[in-house]
Amino acid sequence: MFVVDMSDGYGVDNCVANGGACGQAIADAWCRVHDFERAVSFGKVTSDALRISVAAKTAQTTCTGGSCRDTVAITCR
Repeated sequence: MFVVDMSDGYGVDNCVANGGACGQAIADAWCRVHDFERAVSFGKVTSDALRISVAAKTAQTTCTGGSCRDTVAITCR
């Protein structure tokens, strides 16, 4: 499973988190770039523990409450 860094500027989070039509295509492309065949699941991360862990490891400022952007994960096969 890949937890996608929201600061990449490519909009991966928008497609994957919001379930837009581009979600599957973007998730599949992400997997192929990382030497996997395709995405088997993708979407918003709902665990607060994972959100805090990810925020602590990125260059972004840690957020709290409703001001946080969605954290997304992509599982590849």
